Amino acid sequence: MYELRPYQKIAMDNIKKFIDGPEGASIVVLPTGAGKSLCIAETAIYIDSPLIVLQYSKEILKQNYEKYISYGFKAEIFSASLKSRKIGRVTFATIGSIVNNVEDFKMMGVKHICLDECDFAAKTSNQIGQFIKALKVKKVIGFTATPLNLSNTMAGSTLKMLNETRGSIFKNICHITQCHQMVIEKFWTPIDYRSVNVNTSMLKLNTTQNDYTQESLNEYLEQNNISKHIYHYCEKLEKAKHILVFVDSINYAEEMAAKIPNAACIHSKLSISERDEKIAGFRSGKYRVAINVGILAVGFDFPKLQVIIHARPTNSLRIWYQTIGRIVRIHPDKPICLVVDLSGNLAKFGKIEELKFVHHPEFGWYLRNKDRNLTTNPRIEAYKTTKRLASSAKDYIVMFGKYKDKKKTIADIYNEDKRYLEWIAFGEFSPFTPDAIKLKEMAQVYLK
Repeated sequence: MYELRPYQKIAMDNIKKFIDGPEGASIVVLPTGAGKSLCIAETAIYIDSPLIVLQYSKEILKQNYEKYISYGFKAEIFSASLKSRKIGRVTFATIGSIVNNVEDFKMMGVKHICLDECDFAAKTSNQIGQFIKALKVKKVIGFTATPLNLSNTMAGSTLKMLNETRGSIFKNICHITQCHQMVIEKFWTPIDYRSVNVNTSMLKLNTTQNDYTQESLNEYLEQNNISKHIYHYCEKLEKAKHILVFVDSINYAEEMAAKIPNAACIHSKLSISERDEKIAGFRSGKYRVAINVGILAVGFDFPKLQVIIHARPTNSLRIWYQTIGRIVRIHPDKPICLVVDLSGNLAKFGKIEELKFVHHPEFGWYLRNKDRNLTTNPRIEAYKTTKRLASSAKDYIVMFGKYKDKKKTIADIYNEDKRYLEWIAFGEFSPFTPDAIKLKEMAQVYLK
């Protein structure tokens, strides 16, 4: 029914190899707008045995369910928020609804799970991790555009690849489609970035270290006169029919929506019917501007969207990527799209189309943006430390034994008398003075 794009065919080949291989859990990385629901449907068809497709929200569930049944196959929905608790050969479920129904799915013989937006629920210790363990699932295929985990450590917040995170369900990645590939193959709309020079010095991380305190965000908005900039661009871009604004405060969003003509405010405190009405009104053009607080950041599929005004500073690369990702979907009336950055995030994280997942045969996957590593990889950091120590060790001057007064470096002695250096490092040499102890340490570092 659907003609798969070239990168989707490659993704499915890799997914099939994983399904046909040993037991385990693996991640499929597909950028925003890459057709994740299509690949999930193709995966469900290929597995051809009882399967659960899990997602964290009913909106994403509906997208995945509708794509699968459009192939002509039957599926069931198990979700309290959608008022359905049915189990079938393929069951689309929200995570919170199924955790107490392990035995029901065991009776069905479920051995495979597809987990959409898997970076939301990828811990062995949480509900979904315990559910997978109790069900004795053989294969978990996780789908996400952002296989990242931002965690709080003694040194502050640390961004790691999901498969490199302690306690993650996933230990490997079976496929990655890069963002730049979407641009090259013309499956993403080119983005024109414009940024306003802002002062971010007042921003302070909250106790989780994962994002900023609301107080400092409020101060940021006030000191940088962000309201004026938002109003200016909404007025200036008069030809844009759909403008999506990201902010971080409901009160602020309501204040801005009241000032801007044909604007709707969309946030979590609205009733479901109010929220649906405003989203539908934004899609139809009833509302030209949507001031959004955390609702339309993930899974909002609207190819006609032309402009994003980003006024939400964040410490989360995932939030930056997902919010900008709302605008990249192609549409015949949209040769280019515009992102106005009022948050300082462009300078901090870079353009999303320049994000690149890099694989090293020894160190595994890590994320870069041009010349910067954005994720911390423990093996790379350990390697860098070893290299730094080795570099300092080679120039260490030996002030001991037969080389005491000869001003020879460890590197010199290695070239002239390797066996002597090995005796100092790993032999019976037992230092007791500070200089001798230091020499043994440096010799060991150099010879490792």
